[in-house]
Amino acid sequence: MVEQLLNELDKCTTPEDLAALVKEYINDPSRVVSPVSEGILTEYKYSVRRLGRLLPLLQTLSRLLGVTIIRRKLFSRIRYSLSILYDKSCLSCVHFLRVIDVVNNPDEWMYLYKVLDRDGKDALMRWLKATFALHLVEPYVVMERWARIKPSDYIKFVQEDARKIRIGKVKKGGKVFDVFRVEGEKRVYNIATTTHMLVPSWFAEIYPRPPRDARVLVDIGAFAGESSIWMYDRVNGEAKVLAFEPDPSVLEALRYNIEINKLENNVVPLGYALSDKTGKMILSAQEGMSSITFSTSERKHEVSVVTLDSILEKLSIKTVEYVKIDVEGAEVNVLRGAKRTLREYRPVMAVSVYHRPRDPIVIARMLQEAGYTKFSMRFILPLQNEVVLVAM
Repeated sequence: MVEQLLNELDKCTTPEDLAALVKEYINDPSRVVSPVSEGILTEYKYSVRRLGRLLPLLQTLSRLLGVTIIRRKLFSRIRYSLSILYDKSCLSCVHFLRVIDVVNNPDEWMYLYKVLDRDGKDALMRWLKATFALHLVEPYVVMERWARIKPSDYIKFVQEDARKIRIGKVKKGGKVFDVFRVEGEKRVYNIATTTHMLVPSWFAEIYPRPPRDARVLVDIGAFAGESSIWMYDRVNGEAKVLAFEPDPSVLEALRYNIEINKLENNVVPLGYALSDKTGKMILSAQEGMSSITFSTSERKHEVSVVTLDSILEKLSIKTVEYVKIDVEGAEVNVLRGAKRTLREYRPVMAVSVYHRPRDPIVIARMLQEAGYTKFSMRFILPLQNEVVLVAM
């Protein structure tokens, strides 16, 4: 059954093909991988009535999604519950909802497919296939099939290579960070961060390289600065990187990394949250990420919010060649506050699009309306969750 599913997925070359296949699995009871026991169903119904208790429901959904893809009545219940849970930003729920959206709106996903270049089309289909298959088969099987990099290489980096370049630990803002000695193209850097946060930029290079002659680059969602330093390292000359990170504890680590690498003239730490309006906002911070769109943590801070257009004007910035955005679901709002920047400077855009089910489509349309004509997409690993839309 698993091999049949994988072979059928391999034959899907467009979102329309995938939508048709998923419909078959939804509507045909004979395609159920294994039956749902009455006990699990009872537990599921109980959890649905207690939506306030998130963990039991997620555990139940995980078990359900692991054994079936899904009889119609059960499917409708899960879809409804996930739509409620979506507001709590559970990534596994978001991924499942994305598959459902492909089924319900194949024309919208075909729009996205058509605007992407060849590599982008390939990345989109690998991502969607992996998202669907993860609910049915072992994660390692999915990674072997559709990951851009070999799972063995990823595991080797996390378990071996990262340890070899780890040179110590440091506590900043109440958090303990590993310090890694990373070899760049310009020189060697010491970066206090986490292994997970090194992967997108320094290991997998999921972001497109900035133009070599770029003078101003913007990193929105800089975390501890690993991507900001990577951006600086990949351009010629003494470029300036504006690194936005609103979480005070992580901002302290960002400033530390700038100081120990003597990059004070090149990387500028800015403790603002970016959105489509200015003012104040409550930041809810989780381990390894921050969000200004939802609250799932007890650690909260009030932060200043600015638009990209307004802060660039305040800083007297007259050109921007590159913008990277990864702000845990607030990407659309950031883009709404950057209309003048996109129109006047037309920077290369690298935008994370995996936090919300329809972000890839919504963000592609926004950038197209801003005048962008060339689009690609980058996808690394199903379990890494990083998917970036590139626009030029």
